[in-house]
Amino acid sequence: MRFPGRRDTEGMSQFSPGGTSPGRTPSRLAIPALFTYPVYGCALSAAGAVGVAIVASFAATLALGDSAQPGQPAYDYAQTHGPDSPLFFLTGYPLVLAACCILVLAATALAAFRRRVPAVLLLLTAAALPWIPGIAFIIHLFSLPLY
Repeated sequence: MRFPGRRDTEGMSQFSPGGTSPGRTPSRLAIPALFTYPVYGCALSAAGAVGVAIVASFAATLALGDSAQPGQPAYDYAQTHGPDSPLFFLTGYPLVLAACCILVLAATALAAFRRRVPAVLLLLTAAALPWIPGIAFIIHLFSLPLY
């Protein structure tokens, strides 16, 4: 607070009208985050997709057993809708892929403005998204008859 006629001799004024203190410069963008967070997001999303593909393949093996043959509903479903590539639950579902891309872009934007904790949470959410269709596949597979 300034009083007319008094000077700030001890440098107690911390804030200038421009919004930054006199001894500080405005914060800049975290430029490395613009490159690293998309790489982290793609890697985490791919790891989540590979993880759920492994779990779904294992669940299909458990559900079908050794006596699986064509003509059984569970076998036909697993052959038709099952993962045929490690990234199936990411690339086989366009909405999941679009949501992962949006979350990674949002995390990159947050990290660029030095909001790292929300950015990491968004990256973890992007890594968990492929599990939604994977769990749905497993639940539907176990609900089908084996005859």
